Amino acid sequence: MTTTPNPEIAQQLLDRLADTATKLSRDRVLSDYEIACAFLSVGMTMAKASHGPALAAEWLRDMADHVERGENALPDSLH
Repeated sequence: MTTTPNPEIAQQLLDRLADTATKLSRDRVLSDYEIACAFLSVGMTMAKASHGPALAAEWLRDMADHVERGENALPDSLH
């Protein structure tokens, strides 16, 4: 797993993505489910391209664990 080399840039990206998701949902362009699937798909594509399928699957399991625990913060893995 890797850590973000520039946490400030990562936070800016996260803020922009959250703003985009809010606008898409508010304007009824996509449902919340469709937005989540699209964002997760982009994340999986990037994780797989950067770290291969095994680490991408590990990242996805890590994300699922965070959801299950009700955590709102991003995991430290592959973000």
